[in-house]
Amino acid sequence: RSGPSAASLFGTSAEVCCPSLTPMRTLTLLLLALATSASAAETSSYPLSAIQNGEARYASSTNRYSVAIPAGWKNVPGENMGLKENVLFHPKPVQGFACNIVFIEEPMPRKMKLSEATDASIAFMEKNIHEFRVTERREIKGSNGVMMERVRYRGRFLQQGVTSKNIVYVIPLGEDRLLSITVSGIEATPDTQADEADAAITKIKLIK
Repeated sequence: RSGPSAASLFGTSAEVCCPSLTPMRTLTLLLLALATSASAAETSSYPLSAIQNGEARYASSTNRYSVAIPAGWKNVPGENMGLKENVLFHPKPVQGFACNIVFIEEPMPRKMKLSEATDASIAFMEKNIHEFRVTERREIKGSNGVMMERVRYRGRFLQQGVTSKNIVYVIPLGEDRLLSITVSGIEATPDTQADEADAAITKIKLIK
């Protein structure tokens, strides 16, 4: 069961575009994952996860990074939603939405700084998400030494009349690749679910 498109949710003209960084693609795929989250979280079969030091981890298809999987969360193939990487879903949807973690990797200009990449993503979302607002922006260092920017933001679903509650982690992968990890939910999603996701994401390891 597929959900509504990004354009129908936010009333925007959602097209895949933009050179180097493609925030529109990131936003479109994020919203598709959010819109289909409840049905995907109820899927009965999931791929096996690698166990490292007693911890389940998801390694990207590009083998550039691995991320801890929060205890109990579902590791679902992203191809069912048009995503290259798997999507992690909280096992208990709230009002039809399951809190989820989406991974998008894309090219980045070699001289672009982390703060500049984050600025570009925020500027795009300001123009394309209804009632968009940033509630927190912070540069943090993960437990394995990986630098990232964490941005908490809100936006409104026009069609459903609900507010989304999201966090994006902007992470450079070497000199010319950028990883965006987005945690999505709705206003009713308990903050503890985002906390579980945060604890897992900040354990990210870069493989190459």
